[in-house]
Amino acid sequence: DLDQAADVPLAHDGEPVDHANVERIDLTNVHHPQECRAQVRLQGSISDFHEGDSVTVGPTPLSKLQIDGTVDGQDDTTNAIILSIDGMEAPTETPTH
Repeated sequence: DLDQAADVPLAHDGEPVDHANVERIDLTNVHHPQECRAQVRLQGSISDFHEGDSVTVGPTPLSKLQIDGTVDGQDDTTNAIILSIDGMEAPTETPTH
């Protein structure tokens, strides 16, 4: 059903997070890998996420993008966690959608 938003999995320190869903992912400084950050906006509480925690976002429904990162901060106004990106993967084959 295209009217229903797809769930994007989220793991915190290796454990699936059931009480939050990824609403949006924004990437900054993509041309500078050492400075690249992901702002991950969540539906649900961000209070359990702390600087230095390990987070895995994805895979996303269409592109199958998965981001591994370390919490670098929080943005309480947008309910987002800021990740320093440790790795990003997406399959190279054409997605089936």
